[in-house]
Amino acid sequence: MKTHLTAVLAGGLLYAPFAIAAENATALTADRISVFQAPLVCPAAPQIGCGSASKPILLDLEKQPGVFQAWLNRAGTIIAVVWKPESDTETRSKVATGLKEDRATELQGDSRDKAVQNFLSGKGWYHGADVDRLSEEELTLSLRGWFTGYKQSLH
Repeated sequence: MKTHLTAVLAGGLLYAPFAIAAENATALTADRISVFQAPLVCPAAPQIGCGSASKPILLDLEKQPGVFQAWLNRAGTIIAVVWKPESDTETRSKVATGLKEDRATELQGDSRDKAVQNFLSGKGWYHGADVDRLSEEELTLSLRGWFTGYKQSLH
């Protein structure tokens, strides 16, 4: 029973970031999402995004007028911005310009469509402070690599 409860609680924590988006799923359409190619891959663990680099960007984005939510994909290569329904073109343009300062470029055409479809799947995206989980994973991967190297040096 205790194991089952732990699994249920852990599962709930893993999917909690999508609860907000799920509540607004009926209102969330592709035209309310912009996606940006971003250089936020973790140098120490290149298969995941860098939590410490992306967290301030995502949290700052969510303070911007017109922005409802900001997300990072697991790989750290794409930021998704979900706009408030009332956001206008000028507001969106200002946010996109700000992201360019962080070396992020807005995706267009097929690349955009694929990224939006991936975002809407709800799998492998981190919201705001939830990117701390990527930092935890980075630490685990780094320690695992260090420990493996250390063990090999003993032989």
